[in-house]
Amino acid sequence: DPRTQLSSCPGKLEAFLSNGAKIKRRTTVGVRCTAGAKPWKIYLPVTVEAYAKVMVARHPIAPGTEISANDISWSKRDITSLGYGYLRSLGDKGGYQSRQSIAQGAVLTPNMVTASSIISKGQRVQLNSNDGPVSVSMMGIALQNGALGKRILVKNLNSGKQLEGVVASDNTVLLN
Repeated sequence: DPRTQLSSCPGKLEAFLSNGAKIKRRTTVGVRCTAGAKPWKIYLPVTVEAYAKVMVARHPIAPGTEISANDISWSKRDITSLGYGYLRSLGDKGGYQSRQSIAQGAVLTPNMVTASSIISKGQRVQLNSNDGPVSVSMMGIALQNGALGKRILVKNLNSGKQLEGVVASDNTVLLN
């Protein structure tokens, strides 16, 4: 650029972000030269594009529908323009259920889905409690539906007490 008076860099140029800056679609990147007699740095506006395969709806999906591999296809998209994020897989055990209507061709985002329940209300579950070297296991009944990693209420079959725990698998709840 003829407007700048930067000397040629005898070493490698280094690109950097300012403290606290995040990579967004439009951002500013610093470029510096630390080699030579006159080190310098300059800030440049850039437009970032990053492409990845994302899940898109193969057909319209109604609210409350369990989403399966038959409901999605993969499409290469610029993920820097996906402000609400995107899903990378159908999830762990249980998968996803649509929260809202999803249009055909729409990129599936985290706010469009909720984790599917892997424990049903009334289901017998194993309750596990670990406190240091002591581990206790007992049977219980789920008082709510629960998705993997979510907190639910359960009832201890021995004591009849109502407890809260985290769903660890399709038949296990961890108590703390």
